[in-house]
Amino acid sequence: MANLDGRRVELAPGTALNVPRGCVHGFSFRKDTQGWVVTVTSDLIDESLRAGEGLRPLLGQPRAVRCSSALRHLVKRIFSEYAGQGFARAQVLRSQAGSLMGLMAREIATHTPRAAGRESPLLRRYEALIEEHFRDRWPVAAYAGELAVSPTHLNRVVRQATGGPASALITDRVLREARRMLIYTNLTAAEIAYALGFNDPAHFSRVFARGTGLPPREFRRRIERNP
Repeated sequence: MANLDGRRVELAPGTALNVPRGCVHGFSFRKDTQGWVVTVTSDLIDESLRAGEGLRPLLGQPRAVRCSSALRHLVKRIFSEYAGQGFARAQVLRSQAGSLMGLMAREIATHTPRAAGRESPLLRRYEALIEEHFRDRWPVAAYAGELAVSPTHLNRVVRQATGGPASALITDRVLREARRMLIYTNLTAAEIAYALGFNDPAHFSRVFARGTGLPPREFRRRIERNP
């Protein structure tokens, strides 16, 4: 069983799990469970994924997919190469990691509406700006102004790429950080609310409950009972 940003996912045999950076996650394994964990650095991801190819939005989703035979064989080769000391080992591993990202994105794409795989430079700039300012509680109009586009245009681009409005990306990032802080810090819900730019902890609790289905304190209690 996996816990991805507060969502429980059953890990059936033959499952491949994509865990993007920033995703709060945890696992509960049955006895004798076997599998592999491959960690790809953020720097390598940023170097490998090119704008316009559509991989970045797909790999930004925490998803459980079918582990194809191509994925399984590639992971075996990665572990074999990693364990050895052959010439050009680092280059081979970088290339294999790129193939791994491509095959994982391909599996995710087969179960994702086509529009979700689209990427644009504006979307990437918007996501980077959210990363800088999500604690500042900027409205969509403020982000649009910083990006020198209209809010209507920004909403159109984001909706084409994700299926949702521009505001949803801001809320998702705030909720992801809130979940991380509830799990990995001892801060109270009110302290987390202020740290995330909310003036009213009650408003934060309503936003969190609307986005996750649980108020912050109940979310923390459930995680503590079921890590």
